Amino acid sequence: MKEKIRRILPYIIAAIGLYLFLIVMVSLFFLDRYEREKKLYLQKRLETASVEIETLKLTYDTIARTMFDSSINTPCVTEMMARAADGDDEQKERIRHQLYGHFSRLYRSLEEHNVRQLHFHLPGSVSFLRFHRPEKYGDSLQGIRPAIDAVNRTRRSVSGFEEGRIFNGFRHVFPLFHEGRFVGTVELSYSFDAIKRLAQNLYPAYYTLILRRSVVENKVFSDERSNYSTSALSPDYLVDNRLHERGRYLFTKERLSRLNAVFSESFEDFEDQRTPRIIPAVLDGKGYLMLLNPLESFDRKHVGYIVAYLPDQHLINLESNFKTVIMFALILGVPPTVMIVYFLYRLRQHHKLLIRHANTDRLTRIANRASLLYQIGFMIKNARRGRTPLSVIFFDIDHFKQINDAHGHRMGDKALVDVSTLVKKRIRESDIVGRWGGEEFIILLPHTKLHDAIMLAEEIRILIGAYPFEHGYMSCSFGVAELEEDDTHESLINRADAMLYEAKAQGRNRVCPGPE
Repeated sequence: MKEKIRRILPYIIAAIGLYLFLIVMVSLFFLDRYEREKKLYLQKRLETASVEIETLKLTYDTIARTMFDSSINTPCVTEMMARAADGDDEQKERIRHQLYGHFSRLYRSLEEHNVRQLHFHLPGSVSFLRFHRPEKYGDSLQGIRPAIDAVNRTRRSVSGFEEGRIFNGFRHVFPLFHEGRFVGTVELSYSFDAIKRLAQNLYPAYYTLILRRSVVENKVFSDERSNYSTSALSPDYLVDNRLHERGRYLFTKERLSRLNAVFSESFEDFEDQRTPRIIPAVLDGKGYLMLLNPLESFDRKHVGYIVAYLPDQHLINLESNFKTVIMFALILGVPPTVMIVYFLYRLRQHHKLLIRHANTDRLTRIANRASLLYQIGFMIKNARRGRTPLSVIFFDIDHFKQINDAHGHRMGDKALVDVSTLVKKRIRESDIVGRWGGEEFIILLPHTKLHDAIMLAEEIRILIGAYPFEHGYMSCSFGVAELEEDDTHESLINRADAMLYEAKAQGRNRVCPGPE
């Protein structure tokens, strides 16, 4: 009996060793997969949240510009500011009352929509009329409000987040001219509450704003600093107590306090970094994410973060799946290895499918807007790193609405698909065509100079114009631009878009390039 045991003992040891080896390998494999999935999910979630915030900010930027152009920049207002700039104290006081009466009803309406400030300034960055604090005027804002100083120097409007003497906000400062003479500036600013209210109507999250303590203490009137309290995330940051507590229904005060205690440990590790960050956490078996969107003033100085708290069970589910797989491997040993490999294959296929759906336009099966934004940022970095050209073609279908009206939306959709197919067959593998929205398309052309991009656009224009679509023939208008040294992805696309509109203004069915 002992001899028999002695003969089979090496095999038993070998079997145990093989079993442990397989268990370790399977465990390491799944651990790696788990970490990669987690990282990818967090990255995509962060990118999506950042785009959401920037989109909301852009919405209010447009509102501010429209309000200035339609209601403020009028001869009546500029004439009053001209008289105030030249007048003595008594005249200034009289004009201040006139200006307040002129805009008081409008300002009350703006306040209801979270426009926090309407503030007029005389030349030299001197406060003339604060609608939110009309009794405070005449103080110099030089060195306190760089945005106003910048407009005084350049005579051009600026925008960005900035802390003020009383309020912080997303500010838009515009120059005022009367009969060609600079007579002062005006500021329209909206509070973070504006973004917060719109964001929480669209997304299930709790939003707040934290500002660097040094920024607040250097800017805010001493009697106004009681409006701020220390952030639970870091003593170096403050919270504006005047923010409305919208979205708090997602978190009780006690739970939010406990979450901040968890998040604060990770926050300290990168609080000075200016790139968006995302922190996962688990509390009472439930998953949460904290998104940190860095906030910069118009002069690119770091002033704080827009913070979003989100309930999120995806990472919990991902971790739970990992533990389940390991448990099965421990219990069943080698046989389940085949099943696990098959599960991984299906998981990868599902993952690829999700990525493809997230980056592909459902109708045309080409890149969607989110994918184009990601790709153009990547291409700009590569172009600058390798000092290679990069061009963009922005085009849309002429009179597309007429096609829908005359032939129906099904025919319009068919036209969009056919155009996408024609362009995709014509461009190189390294080029990317995507649907920007509606009947608008963008082609990204790495390693392509403006002249070559113009030639390609002309070829595509002719190709589309000669193609017998199911509803008949149609044409497209094209705008072309090449990456310049100081371009961002927004400015590059905007220049191509401007050229597209120029092509339309010139009669459509043509290519309009930017300057070489």
